[in-house]
Amino acid sequence: VLWILAELAIVATDLTEVVGVAIGLHLLLRVPLWVGVLMTTIDTLLLLAAQYNGMKKLELLMMFFLVLISICFFVELVL
Repeated sequence: VLWILAELAIVATDLTEVVGVAIGLHLLLRVPLWVGVLMTTIDTLLLLAAQYNGMKKLELLMMFFLVLISICFFVELVL
């Protein structure tokens, strides 16, 4: 019983993550919601594939995202 409740909690948090990112992409970039959900799903699957290939690659991917976000913040600050 507890295992089922834990799985339902995981599904609920994953669902809110996907919907939240889709709404955020829609508000920021005017991307349709279904495209945002598709992008989030592909992103999640890519991260899972990177984790399957090794933690070092996943850490490099996270570093890339961190640098990309930092560059975007810097560009936004300058403009």
